[in-house]
Amino acid sequence: MIRPDFHFTPAIGWMNDPNGLVYDGSYYHLFYQNTPHAILPDFLRMHWGHARSRDLIHWEHLPIALEPDELGSVFSGSAVMDGDEMVLIYTYHNSNGIESQAIARSVDPEHMRFKKFAANPVIPNPGLKDFRDPKVFLRDEMGCWHMVLASTNRVRFFRSPNLLDWFEIGEYGAPDHPAEGLWECPDVISLPLPDGGCKWVLIFSLGLHASAGGGKTMYVIGDYREGEFIPDDPLARPVDFGPDFYAGVTFWGAPDERKIMIAWMNNWAYADRTPAGDWRGQMSCPRELFLTLTRSGFRLGMRPVAPTDATRRLSVNGDELLIVSDRYSVETFIPAQAISFTKVL
Repeated sequence: MIRPDFHFTPAIGWMNDPNGLVYDGSYYHLFYQNTPHAILPDFLRMHWGHARSRDLIHWEHLPIALEPDELGSVFSGSAVMDGDEMVLIYTYHNSNGIESQAIARSVDPEHMRFKKFAANPVIPNPGLKDFRDPKVFLRDEMGCWHMVLASTNRVRFFRSPNLLDWFEIGEYGAPDHPAEGLWECPDVISLPLPDGGCKWVLIFSLGLHASAGGGKTMYVIGDYREGEFIPDDPLARPVDFGPDFYAGVTFWGAPDERKIMIAWMNNWAYADRTPAGDWRGQMSCPRELFLTLTRSGFRLGMRPVAPTDATRRLSVNGDELLIVSDRYSVETFIPAQAISFTKVL
């Protein structure tokens, strides 16, 4: 099977959610859910695959970053730079379905090898069925780290002075702000406004039944204050209107404070039936996020980070239309209207 021209694909085996998107000052690192031994998901033997890129277009495959162990399989999470060390923050999912949060630190200057913290988990399960996908999104003025993670029908916020000792400080979600479906892969980012201010955007994916579309990545615009997310409008809107854009998260530490998102360009409704060789799955092209003012208020807009020879620019009713395509995938953007959608061919 021939690989897409520039949409990222795994070196071998199954791939789903992007994990641990982080910029180390020289390279963009992409970790991802991977079963290198199979082209179908093996949830009890899930690994973190690893690749890096200088330009978000050309990727170098690296050795597996995290493997399952006696504490469980390695589910989704995030990564940050703590000085010269890269820290991976991830979910353990054990054979009983109990989920907890753990960390690992890089042990080489190239950030290719990682050592798990001996006293994992750093956040034990408090008795919740779904408790996963930690995204460390902020280091505040006091030096404390802030994390958001998903818990069935809401997100929970935590704070830590050292990435080891975590304290729950708030939550957002049902019943006050319902969004039907299983909440997964959250992220929280700040984006500038034209007047010089900023807004915070809460991003999360909704796992839905196949009859309801199979899953969407959603967002809410508002403000974040010490564990409290205050929405401007509690209505969650899709980041992308297409069916093939799930688990989208952003890079920690991207240059010039850019917010760059990558998502799994697939859908759980049919992901196990997509064409495959010795690998299965692909990522969306990276997208730079911004806020744009529409007739209905501020919305989340996106522009592709893609090769110029893969992007066609057209004018539609005075708006710029961007079409990014390769041999398997098409992604379409109308940035001025904050509209985008994907298609896997």
